[in-house]
Amino acid sequence: MKIVELTRIQPGAILAKSIFTANGRTLLKKGVSLSSSYVTRLEDMGFRYVYVEDAATADIQGEDSIPDEIRQEVLGRLEATFQKLQAPDGIQTMVNSGDLGREVLSIYRLLYNHLAGTGTMMVNLSALYSSDAHTYTHCMNVAVMATILGLAHGYSKELVEELGVGAMMHDIGKIEISPAILNKPDKLTELEYAEVKRHTRLGHDILRKQPDLLPSCAICALYHHEWYDGSGYPEGLKGDGIPEFARLMAVADVYDALTANRPYRDAWLPSDALEFMFTRTYKQFDPIFMRSFVKYVNVYPPGLTVRLSNKASGVVARPNEKNLMRPYILVTEEDGQPVIPYEFDLASNLNVTILHCGG
Repeated sequence: MKIVELTRIQPGAILAKSIFTANGRTLLKKGVSLSSSYVTRLEDMGFRYVYVEDAATADIQGEDSIPDEIRQEVLGRLEATFQKLQAPDGIQTMVNSGDLGREVLSIYRLLYNHLAGTGTMMVNLSALYSSDAHTYTHCMNVAVMATILGLAHGYSKELVEELGVGAMMHDIGKIEISPAILNKPDKLTELEYAEVKRHTRLGHDILRKQPDLLPSCAICALYHHEWYDGSGYPEGLKGDGIPEFARLMAVADVYDALTANRPYRDAWLPSDALEFMFTRTYKQFDPIFMRSFVKYVNVYPPGLTVRLSNKASGVVARPNEKNLMRPYILVTEEDGQPVIPYEFDLASNLNVTILHCGG
């Protein structure tokens, strides 16, 4: 199978992996023939890439960070939780009763039990190619990445859980911000931006009232927009003065935000997002966690179609565990002409780079 940009899909292509909505419901099942109307509908819904069957790459299997059934359950329960919070008196009811903390812990443990038991510290984010801007989807994605980084840094199970729950709920304060502002397609006014920035303190106030959650979870909500150079908010903390959990999850938060559709822009390719973030190291991001992110988060998942600087093209065959930025490529074309597929090691050919992804 291979990952192809929707704009390059030929009518009749066979879907190789099921597609899900933002809340985890099945939209199109594996094996469906992609008609032009299906492609148009997917584009309208904000999808950019899909897995399709391909004879030349039949042996390549795309691997998501978490199984579809777990993803569906987590997203469905997060959606239900956010809907309860948004109901009349929902915040007061769930917060005062402590139900929010108990439910979030239960949801997060579904993720943790899988991620801690996979036996690998690498996670690819191919599932994020079906980009959307729903808060609960973003929260799950950030929780997955933060968990992987926490495990990679040797955190105990208890610390990883604190980090993961904090990451899952880091944007909870946005439920008290007007959707008209959050979804505005144009640049925010100064007053609107000031209103959006309130979500950090609002989220902290919500989470610190949950008896089942430790204070570190609320700290993630409060400080995830602090910048390493001190120019962030809400308190302008700098360097190691920013709590470690917040420094770690800030990398995951921005990466997922860049690779998801927003009202004012389309989703970025993972590789483009990472390149941009590199330029912000020491300014916005802690260099330690930026390096860890590159080491443990695979932005070139197996099956991703690529074009190389040597005029060859093909798909990512498998990651290079020593350097995820230089994967093994299964070359299927040279100078636009089909060739007998062969594997090309980018790590051993540093003069060759990936020019384009997705088709």
